[in-house]
Amino acid sequence: MLVFIKNNLEILNFLTATFLLIVTIIYVFYTKKILESSILSSNPILGIELKNIIIFKKFEGIDRRQMSIDLILKNLGNSPIIDIYADGEITLNYEDIKGEKTIPQRFEAEFIPFIEIQNENKISLNFGTRFVKTLICDLEKNIKLNEIRIATNPSQESYSGPIFTINVFYKNNLNKTFMSSYSGRLDVNTLRNINEEFVFPGENENIELSILSIPRHKFSTKLITEKEMYSEIKRRDSKRILCGS
Repeated sequence: MLVFIKNNLEILNFLTATFLLIVTIIYVFYTKKILESSILSSNPILGIELKNIIIFKKFEGIDRRQMSIDLILKNLGNSPIIDIYADGEITLNYEDIKGEKTIPQRFEAEFIPFIEIQNENKISLNFGTRFVKTLICDLEKNIKLNEIRIATNPSQESYSGPIFTINVFYKNNLNKTFMSSYSGRLDVNTLRNINEEFVFPGENENIELSILSIPRHKFSTKLITEKEMYSEIKRRDSKRILCGS
């Protein structure tokens, strides 16, 4: 037996190393599966509910006007949500601010420490005077184009309003990063009067906008990297000044 081992030592070493390699691969595979299963078992899903989009009337005595998007963030998953950052932007159709059509909210991403299972949190995203004035011009152009369409070719597809996008970044208790995203188009049809004519409120009136039901709103949630999260927030941070005060 010893003679056999001595004569075949290299082969036996090779077989032993191969066996250990196979065992290691199997161990790594199952460890990865267990980790993935742990992540899925701690899978928070953050829902985004849009409550109001309001352009507020002009501040008394000063040329200042703001807009608010009011949201409810709901933890629909099976574990707590932590380190939540909520951010938003609106993409104009016809106007721009210094060459940019997609303008983020005025302040940095809204931070919420945590939301417990099946709980919710109310937040507001705010847009400043410069953006509000530009948005109103964009909406007025949209209205004029639709008036021409109705008068000349009513069967033509209507001109859609600006696109809003809400992104909420958050983590689970295993420090994995997720993103929920909700988007749709602002609807100017709510500005029609009883005679089906568009009437744009004056600067001393609040304007409450709604969102189009068609095309459908889009909601998604996915696993992302922390680097992707900070990159997305940083992209918006560089353009927040465009929103105005």
